[in-house]
Amino acid sequence: MWAFTFWQPAKQRLLLARDRFGVKPMYYRNGEAGLAFASEPKACWPCSRTPAVSEPALLDFLGNNLLYARGESFYQGIHVLPPAHYAIYEIGIDKLHLARYWITRRIQMRR
Repeated sequence: MWAFTFWQPAKQRLLLARDRFGVKPMYYRNGEAGLAFASEPKACWPCSRTPAVSEPALLDFLGNNLLYARGESFYQGIHVLPPAHYAIYEIGIDKLHLARYWITRRIQMRR
């Protein structure tokens, strides 16, 4: 179980990654001031004007018991990196690219 960030100075990019089961959390906010990331959403609050509640995420949780179904935390603009995913943030371009690195395959048993 892990979540980490790795800075590549030669390429001027940041790599964020999360374990394949999603045990350790990784929240991020990509806004005008750049990228903010932390293990809890309230650490990203200084990068936002006011932490407003995300109604769709709250309704998903209360109505369907789905946590982070939209990839968004309970706060608007603060997202969660999904399990088994990584994100690359390029400084000069201010672009965030998310990708999945682990795919679970079902194994069929012979009888």
